[in-house]
Amino acid sequence: MACRHTHLNELNLRLQGARQTVLDLYENWKAFVVKLSCFSWDIRTLTFRYFQHIKELLTHSSVSVDEIGIYMQELESEFSDRFQDFQRFGPMLSFLIKSEKFNESDLDLSVFQWMDVEDFEMQLIQLKSSE
Repeated sequence: MACRHTHLNELNLRLQGARQTVLDLYENWKAFVVKLSCFSWDIRTLTFRYFQHIKELLTHSSVSVDEIGIYMQELESEFSDRFQDFQRFGPMLSFLIKSEKFNESDLDLSVFQWMDVEDFEMQLIQLKSSE
């Protein structure tokens, strides 16, 4: 499981870096969630590209790959549960900070209901069209 700790420590260091904005945290979290899917696939397919220590252990002893796979699924679920606010509000952060690069289909307009802007989509189009 040393490989798993390496990946988690890498995320931890990224999240604790100096001068991080909330958008930086969101983007690091989002990237790690995608990496978790890759890690799970790596274990399910028994390639162990990202888990070299497990690959080495398999040659010397019996390792329950099923248990590791279950653990990875639980880890994915835990990240999803703990960071559910990022899932909901992360796209809004991207919009607020990098609106010119933002894809409006990623935005949950209900987050902006408090602004009472009826033509929000039209204003967004205008904003993206302006230089």
